[in-house]
Amino acid sequence: MFNYLDGIYLGEGAFGVSAASQSYFRKPVNELSLSEAALLAGFIPAPSRYEPRGNLGAAEARQVLVLDAMREQDYINADEHAEARRLRLWFTAHGPAPQPSTLVYPPTDPSDNDYPYFVDYVRRYLESKYGQAVYAGGLEIRTTLDPRLQELADRTVDEALDGTQPPIEMALVSLEPRTGFVRAMVGGREFSPEDGQVNLALGTCAFPPNEAVTRSTWPPAAGSRTASS
Repeated sequence: MFNYLDGIYLGEGAFGVSAASQSYFRKPVNELSLSEAALLAGFIPAPSRYEPRGNLGAAEARQVLVLDAMREQDYINADEHAEARRLRLWFTAHGPAPQPSTLVYPPTDPSDNDYPYFVDYVRRYLESKYGQAVYAGGLEIRTTLDPRLQELADRTVDEALDGTQPPIEMALVSLEPRTGFVRAMVGGREFSPEDGQVNLALGTCAFPPNEAVTRSTWPPAAGSRTASS
């Protein structure tokens, strides 16, 4: 059962209850409330049909079925059942909840990590090599990023661009001469692909060379947002 729940697809790119807990509720799975846990259990049979962001009503109906079944089988008592049922689902993208609710959050912004250009760099390589299997879980990927050098690179680009405006841009890549490993990467003024920003460090390169894929853990979606040197 543990292996099943650890790898089952739960919609929106989340594989396993741990990833789903972070994706939908932004908390570890061991901190889920009864209402939240019942919601996840409810859409196991058909995540695309019952996931709460796009199908709030259907998701809540499934959640109620789970809570009712748990009460009927004495996994929870009447008070726990009533309290969980009282907390209606609310998608936080719609604004503040009008009453105490079970909050469902929007997907995390992919640029919301410490190394967005390097993450983009590695993602391109992985997708070119493994396709969508990258997002199926089970991979441990190590990269060459050096957080100290990355921080220095970010600061250097910020200082160089200070006082300027687009379209003036700058990119910076730090390579280790002996190995060719990419230790730091800044691909522009700010990472905003939704606004058409490209990774200037890569240009039109479809994917990076594999010298970047050697050290530290990837991806953020698997629970890691930092890298070790």
